[in-house]
Amino acid sequence: MKHNKADTEKTREAILNAAEKLFLQNGVNTSLEKIAREAGCTRGAVHWHFGNKNGLFLALAEREQTPVQELMAHLDADDSLDPLAALLDTNDRIFARMEQEPGRRQLLRFMFKLLFLDLPGAPGAPEGYAAVDACARSRGAAGLTMIFEIAEQRGQLSPEWPAKRAALAFYSMVHGLILEWIMHEVSYSMSGDAGGVVRTFIESIRGR
Repeated sequence: MKHNKADTEKTREAILNAAEKLFLQNGVNTSLEKIAREAGCTRGAVHWHFGNKNGLFLALAEREQTPVQELMAHLDADDSLDPLAALLDTNDRIFARMEQEPGRRQLLRFMFKLLFLDLPGAPGAPEGYAAVDACARSRGAAGLTMIFEIAEQRGQLSPEWPAKRAALAFYSMVHGLILEWIMHEVSYSMSGDAGGVVRTFIESIRGR
């Protein structure tokens, strides 16, 4: 029985949703059988879409970029939106989600270690992992640069902060705050302290 593209994408999303739910609830050792059962599909479907468990983690990591991609689409469609305010709102939601869902910190820590420390160059890496990883990083950086370029075009950036420099600083700061929070038992909160740091930075580079 053949499935159309919409059905295939629906199954893929169901698997990702099931995997994220069970990883958060039960930890990263959750079996593919349980994930397939939760998603209402076969284990074969999980392998067809993701290859193996590492491929599933890679897809979950890629999906973390979805809010920024959605913001780009909104900015492209609505000239009245304030790009910097919208970016701050998106960032606040991401930070809040990291803290509010039990188990997310541990899941993110595992995915970071797997995808950026263990898999690169490893024999067990999913097929095409290096290319997909490079593409995801490039797409994320390009998305942020585009957002700051829109702000620049609308006169919202200080002359001392051209779009590419602002995007690099924002990416480096947010990435560092997230990485430090994920990998170490730091005392600051993401939604409060880290969010405040990002907000102060954005306000400091606004055009006067």
